[in-house]
Amino acid sequence: MGICTWFFTVASRIFEYVMKCRPTLLEYLLGMNCYKSEYKANAYELLGSKILADDSTRAKFCWEKGLQIRNQLNLFPKRVPRHRDHQSIELPLGNEFQTLEELNKISRDRESMWTQALLIQSRILGPKHSYTINSFSEKFRHHISHSEFAPGMVLLECLLLFYAAHHDPLPSRLLLMIKMMRLKAIILMLTDNYDIKHVQYLTCLVIRHISTVGMDFVDSLNPTDRQNKLMEVEMYLIEILSQLNYIVSFDLTKEQESLLNVTLYDLIRRQPQGTGQLSLIHLTVGLRMSPKLLRRLIHSDADIDCQDEFGNTAVHYAIKRHLSDQQPDTLTCLLDHGCHVDITNSAGNCPLEYLRLNGLLRNPLSHTTLQCLAAKAIKKYRIPYRKVLPKFVASFVDLH
Repeated sequence: MGICTWFFTVASRIFEYVMKCRPTLLEYLLGMNCYKSEYKANAYELLGSKILADDSTRAKFCWEKGLQIRNQLNLFPKRVPRHRDHQSIELPLGNEFQTLEELNKISRDRESMWTQALLIQSRILGPKHSYTINSFSEKFRHHISHSEFAPGMVLLECLLLFYAAHHDPLPSRLLLMIKMMRLKAIILMLTDNYDIKHVQYLTCLVIRHISTVGMDFVDSLNPTDRQNKLMEVEMYLIEILSQLNYIVSFDLTKEQESLLNVTLYDLIRRQPQGTGQLSLIHLTVGLRMSPKLLRRLIHSDADIDCQDEFGNTAVHYAIKRHLSDQQPDTLTCLLDHGCHVDITNSAGNCPLEYLRLNGLLRNPLSHTTLQCLAAKAIKKYRIPYRKVLPKFVASFVDLH
């Protein structure tokens, strides 16, 4: 066994005893003097973070012992253990205490000690450890249950950083916490007159996670795994749309408008899709969200004519909606923004006919281009075109 492997084994063992809260065995192992001093200091610090909820005095004593070891060998600043397989993540929670004076100051406030426990666990155990995630999640839920939005948001930022290092950065438990935060933010707006900027900050944070980390992960999957993951991706997209639907109902400042446009553009350019190739446009229309949100997506360069796996565009979805509730707002929005009304789905249904029959299209030619008429003529008279026309032109003909 190499020296590095040996150190990894013994370090893992003492951390295991810490997590199982077996201080007697821990003290015995540390007394054998076969561990590096930094591992000993980490062990005491981790033990203190573990027992803090039950005994804050004893937790402080463990942290003091860790400081004593560090002071003897000048083991500062505190570093991520070299045997760990994670990188150091800079958290928005602040910094760990480095001196006894700082520790004494922190120990006067239970909240500050709890924060220190989280910092210690994230440094020693790393972002991939279940105990780290559980500890941060527990404190997050505590803040949410006490209507403490600001510290809860900081914890959510930390969790997003942690999940970015995981194999799957889009777990269902993270989505649940995001939903909790959205509902809490809306409640605070209704009861305590919170500014819309708090909800918008949450939305931008989530969109940034999805459009970078989330989509990179989805794009890296093989076709089978990607297909299996699309349902969870769709749930995240629906949550984002729910947040946006609430935000666009307010009058935003120029700065808020600009931030929202940039953030949305970053998401739309990644072309996220749910099951059955459902785009943000499809979901917005299908879930009966506001025309204001639909316009926002279109203005942010969302493809108004994108098709799902059955060839349906947003207009097909809007017609289904119109058939059920007779509300033409969504259809009008799509028509006003120049959608193609003569794209035929795989079942042979073309929106143009429905719009004509129901008097929803005053001038059909205003929504039909010469290219569309030519494509229809090619299809109508069965003119061979696949090996004659360029590929992108042939694809356009296929739509009609």
